[in-house]
Amino acid sequence: ILSGHTPGGLVRTNPLTVREFSTVENRLFAYVDWPKEIFVKQRRASFRASLRIGMYVGVTLRSTETDDMTTVELHGDLKDLSATGCLVEFYMQDGVSRVLPDLATEIELYFPNGTTFHVQAKVRHLKTDHDRQVLAVGFEFVDISKPQERELWGYVREIEREASRKAVRGDHRSRSVL
Repeated sequence: ILSGHTPGGLVRTNPLTVREFSTVENRLFAYVDWPKEIFVKQRRASFRASLRIGMYVGVTLRSTETDDMTTVELHGDLKDLSATGCLVEFYMQDGVSRVLPDLATEIELYFPNGTTFHVQAKVRHLKTDHDRQVLAVGFEFVDISKPQERELWGYVREIEREASRKAVRGDHRSRSVL
């Protein structure tokens, strides 16, 4: 099996049969036929913490980059968070048609204890769920400073900690500070 690792993932082939070996200047060469299959497994660049049922973090999106330069403000629910981005759901009735890909926006997260976090972001993807009447919007954070990145990792860690506390046998843990 031929395998290779990159920062973005893992590449692996099906088992290969060596046709011939040769040696050139103390190097061993193996000759094989081209693999019939190549498997690629991508890794996430950063861990993404998903909020569990009962966990609520509010999100406000603000942008003024519309044709008439009016301020767009939408309120939604955070679904997951990483140091590089987040997924937010907005109700379709709230005017989410004004959320456009590559539109620079400001996002503000509101945690239950009153903690807020402001960050610049851009829309990376949109997914409509007509049954639930929501639009899931994936955001990528823009120009994150090192202190902001550390703060985000703290929020990610607390979301995971709270989720584990809610697990079957995790109720003995204290509540998250958030």
